[in-house]
Amino acid sequence: MITENDLIGKNIGLIIKLARSFNPANSTQLDDYIQLGRIGFLKAIRKHDSTRGQLSTLAWHYIRWEIIRYINKEQINPLPLLEEPRLVDHYECIGDKDKFKVLTELLPNTLTNNERSIIQLRAEGFTFAAIGTLHNQTRYWANKHYKLAVKKIKVANQ
Repeated sequence: MITENDLIGKNIGLIIKLARSFNPANSTQLDDYIQLGRIGFLKAIRKHDSTRGQLSTLAWHYIRWEIIRYINKEQINPLPLLEEPRLVDHYECIGDKDKFKVLTELLPNTLTNNERSIIQLRAEGFTFAAIGTLHNQTRYWANKHYKLAVKKIKVANQ
């Protein structure tokens, strides 16, 4: 029988790749991100239902979220620079995460940490229900704060 530690060991490459995608400032920060990634992977193992998809697909989200939560807690900017600067319309992104791009330069300082987190998670393809759950809130709460953030972004970039 494969243990949780065996699964983590077999997928350490995924964890390291995601940890590096956050561009850690030094090796200590990279080690922190890798440890957070291991925690996220362990959570994914425990939530995984093999009838609904592969473990690595689910784990990707859990790993990223663990690192993002840590970054938000430490008040480090969680949004990496993305290519193609543009402001998106709220309705454009629904159901098409490839079209949905966010550029850090366009995010005003008036956004709260929760709003920044919601924008980031939406950009990664999370549903409002999943975002609400990750914030210990409801789908309605996540949708409401997302719309408020989009309005703030539009006003700041007019």
